[in-house]
Amino acid sequence: MNKNIKLFIKIAITMLIVFSIGVMSCNLKDIDLSLGIEEKEEKTVEEETDVLSDEELFFQLKAKQSEKNQLLDINIRKAIFYGINREKIVEELLGDYGSVLNSLFNMDSPYYYPSWNKYTYDPVMAKEYLAKAGYGPENPLFITIGACDSNRAREKIENMIRDDLMEIGINIWKSNMASKDWYGETLKNGEYELGIWALYSVDGANISNYFSANKIPPMETEDNKDCNNFYWYDSDDVESIFKDINFSSGDIEKVELYRELQEKISNDAFILPLFSRIFAIAHNEKIENIKIDPVNGDIFYNIDSWRLNIGEDDESIVNIGYGEEPAVINPFVSNSLFNKYINNVLFRGLWAKDKNGEYLPVLAESYDEIAESNSLPPRIVNVKLKDSIFWEDGKPITSQDVHYTWQKISESDSSFGYKDQFNNIENIEIINDKEFRILFKEKMDNWQELFNVIFPSHGVIEEGNQINLFEDYTFGCGTYKILEWVKGDYILLERNIYSTGKVPEIKYIK
Repeated sequence: MNKNIKLFIKIAITMLIVFSIGVMSCNLKDIDLSLGIEEKEEKTVEEETDVLSDEELFFQLKAKQSEKNQLLDINIRKAIFYGINREKIVEELLGDYGSVLNSLFNMDSPYYYPSWNKYTYDPVMAKEYLAKAGYGPENPLFITIGACDSNRAREKIENMIRDDLMEIGINIWKSNMASKDWYGETLKNGEYELGIWALYSVDGANISNYFSANKIPPMETEDNKDCNNFYWYDSDDVESIFKDINFSSGDIEKVELYRELQEKISNDAFILPLFSRIFAIAHNEKIENIKIDPVNGDIFYNIDSWRLNIGEDDESIVNIGYGEEPAVINPFVSNSLFNKYINNVLFRGLWAKDKNGEYLPVLAESYDEIAESNSLPPRIVNVKLKDSIFWEDGKPITSQDVHYTWQKISESDSSFGYKDQFNNIENIEIINDKEFRILFKEKMDNWQELFNVIFPSHGVIEEGNQINLFEDYTFGCGTYKILEWVKGDYILLERNIYSTGKVPEIKYIK
């Protein structure tokens, strides 16, 4: 490695192998089997031993299995879990930088609990479970595995899983497809058996979207969104735990409940965590103090603490290379990781979530919840802003800006899912420049999240009812501001001297 380059690595998003259980797996070849396979001259295993390379033979044999969805049998699921050598997968892909993950949460999360550590690589036990279901090396089981066809790492994982499972008596056919088809159709319709994808879970706030019976894809409506229970998992015990989590009153109680949740899901053997994805950044050693956000890999995580070890005559500018340009700079549309990263330095809100899922004050100083009864959350909240907070042009941030943000998002057609949530606000009453009151129509969880970005009430360019703030014109209160954007070439950021908190040492980021 070049002596001027340093490499920093952090661990985050969980990689998983999952099952589709609740619906019948349907492959195009499965459909074709009922439309004339019997008229063809069937091949046998003796005539064609390489069943893993002959698609027609594979699905002929698969069609002869007594059950359409073999993964309904927990013995088969556990056989697969014990039959996969996760240690080898991690070693091949990540080397010394990775480790097997035995939780739905990465190790930085307060809810990490190694409930899956019982599923060590044990081919003997795997064969025993498979034998309970009536299968084995002499009578193999045929199932499919899927992932995005453009992901080389996941294809390598598939190959290793295929080789492991073949040893215990399970033959695997890879049914990969384009990302749009895999995530947009196949997962939502449950038309897969084994699948590999990433699950983003840090603070537990969205974990119910993946495991609640109320979040099975066909149940998705305008009011019930983010239905990501792609394995059609349905457990009364899990539903009860989610209810307890929603009404839990303290961190210690939540930690215990998330432990119970993971124990239940792991015992049911619906999902097997493999490892945590690695985020890496290589940089010139002249740049000091770079850290990566352990939650989402943000390369600008601590940009206000970066230092340049350069001579006095050198220009204070850092060039960053990235492979994808955001379509727009818009905090409501994250069309790439870089889009998210750059938003974090341009915009600020009243609060921001930490890695534990707690809302920390940014522009807000404090708030008081006015409870109309003993039930939570409240319908009325008094909020006080910090003193000495400014927009990038030096004008103070006031209660009027918060009111304007609510008003414009509620009216706009370009605020996407946030609009429905903002419509739950009945009114924002301005008390003075630094104090205001929020009145909700209905009690609302996580109401602080509505104000993770605010707009200035002065200087917003509008076209009709559309907020054009984030297309070709931006205006924020973050660590940096956009000085120039040459589409297809570069974005030039200049430090915001009016930023709340520490002003960065590095003047320009290109």
